[in-house]
Amino acid sequence: MVSLVLALSGCHCSGANTEGNSRSTGVVEPGLMPSESDTTSTCGRETNVHGSGYDAAARSCLWDAWRNGSAAGLVITMHTVEGDPITYTLRVRPGPVVDVTVDSRDRFGSPGVTRATCRTLEKSAGTGDRFGFALRGCEGRASEIVIP
Repeated sequence: MVSLVLALSGCHCSGANTEGNSRSTGVVEPGLMPSESDTTSTCGRETNVHGSGYDAAARSCLWDAWRNGSAAGLVITMHTVEGDPITYTLRVRPGPVVDVTVDSRDRFGSPGVTRATCRTLEKSAGTGDRFGFALRGCEGRASEIVIP
């Protein structure tokens, strides 16, 4: 099943568990919910197309998990002006740390899959009652990742 999902998503990810081995590697592949790869609870999926599809409950779930020191995951997909998806898979785990996988299909930016582990998760103000996330103290992709 994992092979089929990865093949359909066009993912050429190394380390994918395609041999039927049930051992968890701790790495969440792009597009998979964290709960699909381990026992982490899920806050859901948000698909945000030019402002439509923002999910306050899903974001609050992840924020609450961070503040309470519990494990949780959220997948946020945002689209560029041209319609290209950028998917952020966030996995909060005790430590506290956040594992972030960014799967960018941005034809005019930097496409590809990158990973980071971040030590700080902050809420960033958005428009009205909306909020985003600022991840800081990251190792891997960048020292800071901002999700509007």
